[in-house]
Formats: sequence, structure tokens, C-alpha cells
Amino acid sequence: MGHITDLPTELLVSVFLALREDASTQWLRVLLVCRRWYEVACASPALWTRLAFNERRSRQVFGEFLRRSARLPLDISLDVQHEDCDAVF
Repeated sequence: MGHITDLPTELLVSVFLALREDASTQWLRVLLVCRRWYEVACASPALWTRLAFNERRSRQVFGEFLRRSARLPLDISLDVQHEDCDAVF
């Protein structure tokens, strides 16, 4: 039986995309598993098309997502909390 590091790139990307669907930004942990997984994830623009803006994210993180998404259509969400929002809604 083969080792997990022998998985084809296309299968790894599919797994990473499934993780992204289920776990918001937790899928980014695949970047820490090994060099190959890091390289596969970084070279897969589809993984980087979902941007969630909130007060905790830095501009550098968003810039990296934009760069890695390689001009694919983006799915952007905005989570804004402001004291005046409660009065409006």
C-alpha cells in the first residue's frame, strides 16, 4: 500500500478544497504538514478564492490570497461589527 505522500496532486487538491468547505480557514493547516502539501496548496489557485474580511485579518493575508487566486473569480464575505449596526437592524 502506498504512502499518503504518494497521492496524486489532483486528489490532494480535491481533499484541500473539501477541507476548505467544512472548516473556514482551518484548511490552511495543510500548509504545515510537509513541503509537498505546501507547494501543492500554494500552486492551486482555486484554494485561494474565498476571502473572509473581518477585523482580525491583516492586509498582508488578503494580498497573499489575491496573489495566489491567480485572477479566478472570488467569493468574498464581509463581517463587520459596529456599535451603530444594532440601531439600524
